[in-house]
Amino acid sequence: LGVAELQSGDVVFAVNAAEASGGRSIFLFRVTPDGALATGWGDADGKVEVVFGYADADNADFPGAAVEDFVWDLQVDRSVDTDRVVVFGNGSASDGTRTDTDRYITRLVISDTGAETDSTFNGGEAFSFNAAGTLGDNQRRGIVQADGKIVGAGYTNLGGDIRHHVMLIRLNVDG
Repeated sequence: LGVAELQSGDVVFAVNAAEASGGRSIFLFRVTPDGALATGWGDADGKVEVVFGYADADNADFPGAAVEDFVWDLQVDRSVDTDRVVVFGNGSASDGTRTDTDRYITRLVISDTGAETDSTFNGGEAFSFNAAGTLGDNQRRGIVQADGKIVGAGYTNLGGDIRHHVMLIRLNVDG
């Protein structure tokens, strides 16, 4: 659900993938301008997992049935001269008790060998937001402004007769 041309000319794309454990994870792949997988990037399959609250390897620690991370958008951060991307999505709550959905935004530094969570963004963790109680928070699209600030758009289902409300979040450069 996300494709972004890096400043280096390569392309990174994001996919939602079913896990053998029953959950769902987000993975990034990198391809060269000619469409070939970038050699030596990511794991043996050429992918990097994007972790919101729980990594695939940590699913057993999740209090619900399975971790369900979902990517909705991927944008390049052009406020710096290096390759950075911002991933927008929703996923399982990360507080260890709730099993509802929260919105997530994370920034990754792209290198020749993979992608790492940017340590200068939200203390090196994905930013998450829970609007109210155990209702569904759903991040959809986003933009990275020229100065590196991030705007995320989505909705929150407040339940009952209230239902869906549009939610905008604007984050400073440091998350």
